[in-house]
Amino acid sequence: MLWLVEFRKHLPVFIAVAVATSAVSIAATAFPKVVALEVVQALCVLLCWSATTCYSAAVVFSFLALGRDQLLQLSTRSRWQLAFLKLCVLTVLLVAQHALTVGLQIRDLTDAAGKTAPAAIVYVLLAKIVSISVFLLGALLLATLSKLLRSRGTATTFFAVGLVGVIVVQALLLWRSGAPDTHDFFIGVGGHPFTVNLYANILPLTLTGPSSGFLPSIAGWSMVLNLTAALLFTAAWAVIARGRKFDFLTM
Repeated sequence: MLWLVEFRKHLPVFIAVAVATSAVSIAATAFPKVVALEVVQALCVLLCWSATTCYSAAVVFSFLALGRDQLLQLSTRSRWQLAFLKLCVLTVLLVAQHALTVGLQIRDLTDAAGKTAPAAIVYVLLAKIVSISVFLLGALLLATLSKLLRSRGTATTFFAVGLVGVIVVQALLLWRSGAPDTHDFFIGVGGHPFTVNLYANILPLTLTGPSSGFLPSIAGWSMVLNLTAALLFTAAWAVIARGRKFDFLTM
């Protein structure tokens, strides 16, 4: 029952994003000669993902750090179980958003990937699932740490700055360890794909040029770094959650 309540709570946001993404993508497909629509499509995907990413982080923070969502707080389950319920629901919705995005761009993706299309599609799906997971686990850890601060303003600042800082550090680590001599560095998504996105946490990056191939070797390394970060975030959270007692009163 709680799963259903949680899904219904967040579904309107993701439906709105799905409608916007689908409408723009269909228009770009219907009028391929209109270059402006390709730009609008790329911008729409970027804005939609920025919106749902910020929304998901805010949901985790407001529940754990600020003690919001009073209906869920009345449940007899532990607050940590409820937090992981939220994380699971958000993960499913974000993965569904990614599947829709990939589905709408599948023709461009397969054309650009050529013979590596099957491997590229598997990577595109798995890499995003891993990036979503590590992002939400990082949000869980930072929201838990924010709960130790007694001021709402201080906790909010710590969470926002900490989350941005984690993503920046992961991006720099991926860049310096995987492609230190690269001259190609882009953030976000492009119109005509010539390579897959790499992910530093949830941030999509391009660190290779067309000469490196559509599925460069650094793609696997980006997943390894994200999986390592996910394990570290989970371990750190487990230590903090067991070592301290938390109240879940509204801040």
